[in-house]
Amino acid sequence: MTYEQKPLDFKALVEQEVEKQKKAAEDKGLALTLGVQPGAYTIHGDAGQLSHAVLNLIDNAIKYTPNGTVAVELSKKDATILLSVKDSGIGVSAQDKDHIFTEGGRREDSLK
Repeated sequence: MTYEQKPLDFKALVEQEVEKQKKAAEDKGLALTLGVQPGAYTIHGDAGQLSHAVLNLIDNAIKYTPNGTVAVELSKKDATILLSVKDSGIGVSAQDKDHIFTEGGRREDSLK
C-alpha cells in the first residue's frame, strides 16, 4: 500500500467524520459529541487512510452501543495529538481484548 503523505488539518478531518456519523447516531437514539481542545492540529499523513480509521472508530462505537452516548475528544500535549472515542456500551471483556485487532475479531457477544 502506498501512502500519500501531505500536511493536513487533523482537527478538520475529525470534525468532518463526526458530522458524517451524526445521522447514524441520531437514528439509533445516541448522543454524539465532539470536544476539541484549542490549538493547531496540523500533521503529516494520508488524509484518506486517516479518514477511514477515524470513521471506523466512530462507526464501531455507534454500532456496538445500544443506548447512551458516543464522545469523540481531540486534544494535544506538546507534539502529541490524542484522539479518543468513548461510548457508554458495556465494554470489552479482558478475554476478548486479545482478539480485538485480529481479522474477524468480533466475539460472540459483540452485539450485546
